[in-house]
Amino acid sequence: MIDVDIRVKIFISMFFSGLILYHSNETELILGLVKLKVPYEIGFMIQLATLFLLVFMGEMKDTIYVIQLRGFKKQPVRTYYGQIYFKRKDYIIMNIFLMMTVLFVYNGR
Repeated sequence: MIDVDIRVKIFISMFFSGLILYHSNETELILGLVKLKVPYEIGFMIQLATLFLLVFMGEMKDTIYVIQLRGFKKQPVRTYYGQIYFKRKDYIIMNIFLMMTVLFVYNGR
């Protein structure tokens, strides 16, 4: 079990890291790291990680927005643009593949 003191330290460091990333651009961040004598390679890795994080956060915002636009889970019954109806040959083909799968599994043992 993680001690409460460690949890608070992790939360505080994540909070202030988020503030730094939110209020500075990538160039300022890498220049500040170089001024602090952090090797360029590590600064570059940190910059790539922050860029990935920013892109990921943007994609998450877009995904949440699209889900809200579609009204996902707001209606009890889902509506669709088109309907699919199975024909007799569809059921025959599904049964053939089901039987083939059972035969392959049974013969493999």
